[in-house]
Amino acid sequence: MNQKNLAKYLQVITVGVAIAGLIICFGVVPILGKELIGQKGEGYMDWYLPWMILCWVLAVPCYLVLYHFWGVTKEIKKDNSFSSENAIHLKKISHLFIADIFLLVVGNIVYLALGWNQLGCFIMCMIIACAGLVLSVLSAALSHLVYKAAALKEENDLTI
Repeated sequence: MNQKNLAKYLQVITVGVAIAGLIICFGVVPILGKELIGQKGEGYMDWYLPWMILCWVLAVPCYLVLYHFWGVTKEIKKDNSFSSENAIHLKKISHLFIADIFLLVVGNIVYLALGWNQLGCFIMCMIIACAGLVLSVLSAALSHLVYKAAALKEENDLTI
């Protein structure tokens, strides 16, 4: 698979993930939330809007990650995979993962303190936060490696 085909493939996947995220955030989660309220009782109705807001707030860094990943795919398409631009995009992706983890953890702690969360949901969100932390570390490591490779490539281009 050449660079342009790989980039197109990654861009199609990125668009697919963005569309799936919209369907989940604005379709599946609201429907499931109302379904849960129907099963648990109207006493949980006060939980619905705060959890929806948290879901939508958590989606913002995810879409920013997709934006920066799109930038990576553009560099791949130009056959410039190991570039300082890609290293910067990957570093920003790592920071966005950290921001999303922070929002998830703080939101869950606040909701737990307010009585809008249950222990099982809290534990599940902490597991998701750990997975996000792994992605952040991987993105930071990849950023460092791409930066080093870009420096070597630049040094190589300057030699005859």
